[in-house]
Amino acid sequence: MTNKVGCQPHKTKLYADRSHYRAEHRGRLTSILRPFWKDAPFTEVEREQLYGKQVRQYALVDSPEKADIGVLPMHWVHYYQPGTLAQAIRFVESVKRLGKPVITENGGDYSVPVPVGGVYLFQANCYKSRRRKLEYALPAFIRDPLKELGEREISIRPRQCTPLIGFCGQARDPLWSKALKPLSIAHRNLKFHFKLSNYEPHDLYPPTFLRSKALSILERSTEVRTCFIKRTHYHGGNSKSKQQLRQEFLDNIRNTDYTLCVRGTGNFSQRLYEVLAMGRIPIFVDTDSILPYEDAIDWRQSCVWVEPHELGQLPQKVAEFHSALDAQAFAELQGRCRKLWEERLSFSGFFSHFGEHLS
Repeated sequence: MTNKVGCQPHKTKLYADRSHYRAEHRGRLTSILRPFWKDAPFTEVEREQLYGKQVRQYALVDSPEKADIGVLPMHWVHYYQPGTLAQAIRFVESVKRLGKPVITENGGDYSVPVPVGGVYLFQANCYKSRRRKLEYALPAFIRDPLKELGEREISIRPRQCTPLIGFCGQARDPLWSKALKPLSIAHRNLKFHFKLSNYEPHDLYPPTFLRSKALSILERSTEVRTCFIKRTHYHGGNSKSKQQLRQEFLDNIRNTDYTLCVRGTGNFSQRLYEVLAMGRIPIFVDTDSILPYEDAIDWRQSCVWVEPHELGQLPQKVAEFHSALDAQAFAELQGRCRKLWEERLSFSGFFSHFGEHLS
């Protein structure tokens, strides 16, 4: 946005109290502050190279009176440490008294309650049925996989008659884990209800069970082809190097038409964003999810959308979606998937459009 011809573009002014921050807790820093609060000298050129040109849209100011937006510096879970929740509430209330919006964030797989109202809450681990007022989905921010592979653009797969579905990741649990996982989740949920834990409840049905069921349904079908690498541990355990495992993961996405995306421990799928960034088509199993920019993105046009009660029809859903695309439409959709990630779901893309939430 510009004021007049020849004027500098307007920058959104952010206020955050840096006394809340410690370098050892950087993993809990609210995302929009990451380009600006660094623990070592950092030039503007380096900032743009790492985070994108959208950083030019924002500027930090030293008081809430000068700001357009207040930003609670750390994730809410950080403030549930002894003696710090009052610090967060004081910050929020001081900005709200000035009539300014306040951005807050819940990070990780387990969310905690937000003790004040009237704040914008961003988190990846969202449940539609529990949605708070002013709550929005945050993407899982990932490295650009094309840069990891040393590639400048996606490779377009030609359309085949029968769709090829990929998956590489944890989908099998050891026998002892199958029995213990639901008990562990139930124990965690009970601790929340008895006020012994701040982490909000999760479904008792572990996500690896859901993934395993979906993969089995696809493998048994004659309507699709599959290329699955099933692991019993997150990141594949210790049998291979991280680099080898990562290469197998990206190759599996690149060499298939569609990839199954089912939630992880938190109610979101990082794989969804990795598939889009690779220019491939996700098969997204909705688990009471909220996705980023729902008002701007037609998610059902960008992926095969499957409701939990439709899991038994998963192969048919993929086959029907695939049959509706001719060769040109199939190629164009791959390009749109990559563009969607670049323009809306990458770190740079998400914060380029961030103001849409507040308007």
